[in-house]
Amino acid sequence: MKQAASVLFLLALATNSFGQDFRMQCDSVELEWMNGGKAHWRAIMNCPYVEHPTADSIPHHIRDANGRYLAGRMGMHFLEVNLIFLGAVIIRHDLFDTLEKVHPWIDKDACDGRIAYAFEHCFLVQDSMRFYFTTIFDRKGQLVTPHQIPDMPMSADIRWVSACEARSIAEADDSYAGRVEGISFEYYKPCNCFVWKARKTQIRNGRKIITPYALVDARSGKVLDHVLEKGTIVCSMGAW
Repeated sequence: MKQAASVLFLLALATNSFGQDFRMQCDSVELEWMNGGKAHWRAIMNCPYVEHPTADSIPHHIRDANGRYLAGRMGMHFLEVNLIFLGAVIIRHDLFDTLEKVHPWIDKDACDGRIAYAFEHCFLVQDSMRFYFTTIFDRKGQLVTPHQIPDMPMSADIRWVSACEARSIAEADDSYAGRVEGISFEYYKPCNCFVWKARKTQIRNGRKIITPYALVDARSGKVLDHVLEKGTIVCSMGAW
């Protein structure tokens, strides 16, 4: 497994996980994209955590559990060649009052008391586009949060459908009209696979907004499903 030098969790969280958008060219069309797995750290956010740039401070049996889990889900070859280790976290409930002064957003009631250790990882999907995920364990080395990666051992030279190819596939899908305005690479639990989540033109009805997404299998290029995210415009800017 590769290791990224001098990468802290919060830096990765701030710059890669919460929707920082980038743009790429697909022929003559500009496509907005995001790094995938933007919610990967959500289970840790409310807990009293201490960051470590290496896994050396994590008990050996926890590191072994993490290694076995990753190898079992993704395959040893992919793990050794493609996966980038970004950092580790130890949850310190005994230091809550002290850590709350540094991280005022942590919340005893919202933190899952089973969480003890976590490891943040990522891998390159294409160009500079990454997929981020976190493995989270209890003190016995049991995974305590839902899977963020598929049970799909992969080779190091696996080929994904490209973002531009996925865009074209999603636009050709006529389930929801409109062009693809944004895309990200995500884990989709119902198919135990990675998909391109292609955001299509919003549908507006007064203050109601529906954002349709086409989910394109990142291996086969098949449209697997559609997701509708509903929202409401709560305020609008008038003329100055």
